[in-house]
Amino acid sequence: MLSRSTRRATLTAVILWGIIGVAALGLELTATRLGPALHADSAAYIGGARSLAQGRGFSRLSGPTGVKPITAHAPGFALALAGLQRLGLEAIAGARILNALLFGLNCVMVGVATKRVTSSLWAGILGSLLMLTSPTMIGVHSWALSEPLYIFLALVGLWLLSVALPSGKTGSLLVSAAALGLGFLTRYVGGTLVATGGLMILVSAGRSWRWRISRLVMFAAASTMPIAIALLRNWLVAGTLTNRSFVLHPITLSLLKRPFGVVWNWLLPLQFGYGALAFTVLGFVAVLVAVAVYLGRRERRQRAIKMVTRTALSSVLGLYIVIYGAALLVSLAFFDAAIPIDDRTMSPIYVPLLVLLVGGGWSLFQAPGWERWRPLGTLLVAAVLISFGFRSAALVKSLATEPRGFAALVAQQGGGLPEVEAIPSDTTIYTNNLEALYFIYGRGGFHIPEPLDPVTFEIRSDYLPSMERVLSNVDAGAVVVMFSASPGELEPLLTAGLSVDLDRGGVVVLSR
Repeated sequence: MLSRSTRRATLTAVILWGIIGVAALGLELTATRLGPALHADSAAYIGGARSLAQGRGFSRLSGPTGVKPITAHAPGFALALAGLQRLGLEAIAGARILNALLFGLNCVMVGVATKRVTSSLWAGILGSLLMLTSPTMIGVHSWALSEPLYIFLALVGLWLLSVALPSGKTGSLLVSAAALGLGFLTRYVGGTLVATGGLMILVSAGRSWRWRISRLVMFAAASTMPIAIALLRNWLVAGTLTNRSFVLHPITLSLLKRPFGVVWNWLLPLQFGYGALAFTVLGFVAVLVAVAVYLGRRERRQRAIKMVTRTALSSVLGLYIVIYGAALLVSLAFFDAAIPIDDRTMSPIYVPLLVLLVGGGWSLFQAPGWERWRPLGTLLVAAVLISFGFRSAALVKSLATEPRGFAALVAQQGGGLPEVEAIPSDTTIYTNNLEALYFIYGRGGFHIPEPLDPVTFEIRSDYLPSMERVLSNVDAGAVVVMFSASPGELEPLLTAGLSVDLDRGGVVVLSR
């Protein structure tokens, strides 16, 4: 039976995290009162969810009346939205509600993870407050994208893994594998979660190799089964696993600078240049030197090792950050040179890094000899919270009054131009922006050929033949609808003899 003090602490934690969770939900609903921000990838998730709910499988509109299987995106988020749509909540509204709920849950999970790392409720509350006030996380959760669901499943799965490894309970390990497997089903990069879990099982201290191998096989089977079914479906319906090919892309210095710039802007919303990069590297070296000096004494080293190994969670999160970062570089170098290095792609690192920084800082300032630095640490945390608070208030106000991404384009078009609406449903449409065509007009179409491959950045060898086929189809009655087209995009169409039927509000319609 729990003692009175334990019951009181548990009740306090439930109340405080409940307040934080509800505040996060309300904050995100306020920020997205005009609807969630819509990215190009949102069209795949929203369209895929609608198709799933209608029984057409994970697919999108293609051409005037057809559908095309979606293979470039993992289906987990779309499956969740399809479930909500079957319950009566339309996919875009469902994305708004789901990601607002996930923001609340993620704030709580950051606190739970921080408490496990530090064994301190107040450290956990601090972690949740930093998550709640983070402008980066408010922004990430405002988009109709899969990152919030992925972050939640990653946090739950890695936390359960840290519970299962010391106990050795097979049931707990399988539940962890299920959560991480669903994360893998939500984003292809979720393979980093499975890799983290597998490595942690292999290096488990005090376990026989027989135990490690048997548990690794069970963990791998349970965590990869959902994505294996999805990939098999992709191969059967489209002849590809993820619609990506292996092509070498050189990693440049400017590319390596981008993740440092993202991390810099997490704390300081200032321009990041090579001077800031040098400052960051020097600061990192200075911290390493200070830590090395502090650990010069044996008793300090022993305390630090005990602090780091207090729970398996700190090791799990640290390993995951390394594996995810390496996977991002590998993807950029060999599969997709167009992956943006921004808050969205870096958000799976942001959350575990926040847990480790709060947990490590809290534990450090509790260590003997660091008592005199606690006021400075308190001031630093207060400064970060105040900065986050002001930046988040401005962001929420902006999000609540100005739609983002394609949502802004939809608002600008006022529901669509009547001339485009009047194009017969059986007419083939070519466009430079399939997502805008879908979100504004609910139509499917085909991409206008581009001379440069947007993924590999290589010149397309089939560009001229593809453009000739487009022009031939336009001669047969197809039309071209261009959104916010640059002169360079319009020039080959005008040169080929197409005439402009409509040019208004950033929309240009061309035909013979």
